[in-house]
Amino acid sequence: MRVTLVGFDAKTGDTIVLNLRLRWPDLEVCRANGVQPVHQVVSAAPDLVVLNATVGGGAQTVREIRQSCNAAIVAMEAEPDEPELVEMLEAGADDYLGLSAGAPQLVARVSAALRRAQKPVEHPESPLQCGELQVNPDSHEVVVKGQVIHLTPTEFKLLCHLAKNKGRLVTYEALRTVMWGSEGKFYEDSLRKYVQRVRHKIGERGRTRVRIETVPRTGYRLLEPPPANS
Repeated sequence: MRVTLVGFDAKTGDTIVLNLRLRWPDLEVCRANGVQPVHQVVSAAPDLVVLNATVGGGAQTVREIRQSCNAAIVAMEAEPDEPELVEMLEAGADDYLGLSAGAPQLVARVSAALRRAQKPVEHPESPLQCGELQVNPDSHEVVVKGQVIHLTPTEFKLLCHLAKNKGRLVTYEALRTVMWGSEGKFYEDSLRKYVQRVRHKIGERGRTRVRIETVPRTGYRLLEPPPANS
């Protein structure tokens, strides 16, 4: 496996490499110094990018790498926090964790990120229809009455999973797992905020009567409007 480290000092980088070599002893390592990191990452053609989240604007660097590279991206920071985690995942990182993470956790999280990055492309998914709302899983496009609605990647994950389960209850836990993976259980407040934002975007100015219903203490369901003559 080939990994590119972006923005770490020599000591921290050595520790990360040592931990990764417990699982991948033949690891090939390239180090980017934070100056023009995107160019250095693309040139190295890595399977994995481990990024210091404080380098070069953090999320912006992740976004630029993701646009140019299909490698798994794991961001790390000395003191991770929830807003930074959300920002990094929305920018395109596969995971975000603290520099204090031990070798077993780092290896497990990197393995999971690599599995997601290397998942084979499956047959195209048909657009999901709910009343006037159409969600296209392949193009990540949401359309209401012919108008494209802009959603962030995390907002799209939320709405797409609800649309796939149209009319059925989707628990808080299931949605948090879809949106944030294994770390989802820690972000209940963030889930509520995302639901509010998606509700506003699809329902703004009366675009549609499709609604996201809250089932108290349990979860949410996406509901089609009743027929006009009902």
